[in-house]
Amino acid sequence: MENGCQLAWLIDRFDEQVFIYNPGKEVKIIKGMGGQLSGDPLFPGFMLDLSLIDQS
Repeated sequence: MENGCQLAWLIDRFDEQVFIYNPGKEVKIIKGMGGQLSGDPLFPGFMLDLSLIDQS
């Protein structure tokens, strides 16, 4: 974030959590790998289906 990044996702496939980083906001934590992450508004239309990530 200090280098100008506007969006970061840290995907922990073993603990099935996603940490979403946005400048000036608290870290958002999503539990479970059944949803989707949206890249909007920085990457309009980009969706990452978390269920496709191998959890083995």
